[in-house]
Amino acid sequence: MSIFPRPKAPISLPLPPHWSEHAACSLEEAGLFFPADGDTITLKEAKAVCSGCRVQSDCRRSALDRGEQHGVWGGLSERERRALLRKERDQ
Repeated sequence: MSIFPRPKAPISLPLPPHWSEHAACSLEEAGLFFPADGDTITLKEAKAVCSGCRVQSDCRRSALDRGEQHGVWGGLSERERRALLRKERDQ
């Protein structure tokens, strides 16, 4: 028998908020971030929302890591994300 008390099970702490809870896009209609092919006006509107977002870099990295193939994420379109991934692979 040990003289040291047995440690108690760790207390479950709440998880910190996910970055997406602070995303500027959460206040917008989701369709804004999925413009139709060739819809440059909606694309620019979505990117404008992203440009003022405080979690833009987290959103972008998450989309790149997941291989997100549709929509505007972190201020980048599908084409821009593919180009960035190619650039990262080539380095």
